[in-house]
Amino acid sequence: NDQDNDCNICGYIREVKIPVSENDPQIIVESTKALAGETVTVTVSIKNNPGFSYLRMNPIYDSKYLTLVSAENGTVSTDNFGWYTLNVTWDTGKDATEDGTLFTITFQIAEDAPAGDYTVGFTLRECYNIDEDDVAFTVVSGNVSVLDYVYGDVNGDGLINGKDVVRLRKYLDNYNDATGASSIEIFNGADANGDGIVNGKDLIRLRKYLDNYDDTTGTSTVILGVN
Repeated sequence: NDQDNDCNICGYIREVKIPVSENDPQIIVESTKALAGETVTVTVSIKNNPGFSYLRMNPIYDSKYLTLVSAENGTVSTDNFGWYTLNVTWDTGKDATEDGTLFTITFQIAEDAPAGDYTVGFTLRECYNIDEDDVAFTVVSGNVSVLDYVYGDVNGDGLINGKDVVRLRKYLDNYNDATGASSIEIFNGADANGDGIVNGKDLIRLRKYLDNYDDTTGTSTVILGVN
């Protein structure tokens, strides 16, 4: 029906977005970004929780390029949390009614994963409250966006160094707000903080990264991209 995207017989998942009201009980999968070969942790949260005592879901993801590594229970109070390759389960002696982080799930992205969006979602199989009544949640899927660039690589040479600071400053100094463009060329990595916008915040983040860069370890205490 219009509240179900997957076939219980053959397993086919249709590409239809289920309408979601702001007030509906929801299980929401965070969208995040990472590079091929990295591990990425996705937060799954619960909103407008009417209360549940037992919950079982099946994860849906592209197993060719994403490998499920681990899962950790969140802040929503439950007595027992179980993570298996095919199922994630919770149960508690009383209804868990909190909103917040239901759990986090970590994937290893394949080294050869093409750049693009990989959907992460769940099929809700069972959910009951302490009175054994059915509880309905709408599951809102998210994406792991695999990038083909390095955050902070403004000039596209594959390195992060002072040249990127110089290029980004030139870009911003020559940015025309009327046209939404600059006469200076930059690459996708210019979005140093991963918020989808290239502006002064990216210059600040990049400078912090380089100021705190340790040449002996090849790392910085400041993280580029989405924190």
